[in-house]
Amino acid sequence: MNSVVGQLRVNRKCCVIVEVEHHSLQDNHSDISALLTGRELQIVQLVAKGHPNKQIAHHLHISEWTVSTHLRRIFAKLHVDSRAAMVHRCASLLGNFN
Repeated sequence: MNSVVGQLRVNRKCCVIVEVEHHSLQDNHSDISALLTGRELQIVQLVAKGHPNKQIAHHLHISEWTVSTHLRRIFAKLHVDSRAAMVHRCASLLGNFN
């Protein structure tokens, strides 16, 4: 059975996050802050708001390459392969993503 686990805004559109099936992380952490660094969490939040790498880099005063590196590390930690999957995984771990 599908259940709504939260909602978030992407590009001024409200999106509902629906859990279709349970995906457990290999390391069994359920707390997103235990998985990601503070900087990685900042990047996830900016991606969820619809910002491209260039804007994220400008906002955080880092290079686009550094943003890409952070995203690769986040993807590996969360076992995902896209920005959308990353936002979904974080939202499902938080239960609510602002």
